[in-house]
Amino acid sequence: MKDHRYLHSKEKFLDYSYLALKNNFESKEGFISFFDSIKPDDEKNLFLKTASFYLFIVKQGDWIVNIPNSDPKIDYLNDTFKYIALFSLIESLYSMEEHLDYYQYLMRNKKEIKFGIDKKPSSILTEKYSEYKKVYGAQKMALLFFESLEVEDKELIKNKLRLKDQESAFNQLVQILYQMRSNFVHKAELIVGLGTHTTISKLGDGIFINELTINDFQNIFERGLIKRFRN
Repeated sequence: MKDHRYLHSKEKFLDYSYLALKNNFESKEGFISFFDSIKPDDEKNLFLKTASFYLFIVKQGDWIVNIPNSDPKIDYLNDTFKYIALFSLIESLYSMEEHLDYYQYLMRNKKEIKFGIDKKPSSILTEKYSEYKKVYGAQKMALLFFESLEVEDKELIKNKLRLKDQESAFNQLVQILYQMRSNFVHKAELIVGLGTHTTISKLGDGIFINELTINDFQNIFERGLIKRFRN
C-alpha cells in the first residue's frame, strides 16, 4: 500500500503549502485550483510533503544557537542549514522510483563487465561508476530541477554567479552550486557566500563571484517547485 500520509491529511498540509508558496499565487482559490490539477495522487502527496517541509525547515525555519556568549542567530550557519535543506528537497523531487546502490547496479550489468588483459579492473570500475552517477547520482537530480527552470530564473543565476573573466555555461554554474552543497555534506565546509553582499572566492584556478542570496535561492526554488508540478 502506498504511503499517502500527507494527502490523507490534505486540509492541514494544503494550508501549510499555501503559506509556503502564497507569494506566487493571486489568491488561495487560485492555489487550490493549481493543486487540484496535479495528477496522480502520488504527485499530490509529494507536492504537499515538499511544500510543507519547505515551510518548516527553510522558509520559516531558522538555525538557533543556544550557547553562552554567542548570538542566537548566525547568518552563515542559518544560510548553510537552509541551503542544504533546499538541495535535499530538490533531490527528492526527482528521485527514481527504483534506486539501486552501486553494488546492485554492477550486479544488474555484470554481463557487461569483463576484465580483459587490456584493461585493469580499477579502470573498468571507474567507468562503470561514472555511468552509475549519471543515472542515479544526486547531482543529476539537481540538474534536472535547474534545467527545468524558466528562462528568467536561469538568467538570474547567470547574472548573479560568474567566474571572473570567463563566460560560464549554465550547467557549469549549477555544478558549482552543487559543489557548495557537497563541500558541506562531505567536508563540513560552511556556506558563507549567500548573504546580502557580494562575495569573491577562489575556485580551482579561477575567481568565483557570487551575488546570489539565500532569498534568491528560495524564490527560485518556489517557482521551480510550482513548475515541476504544473508540468
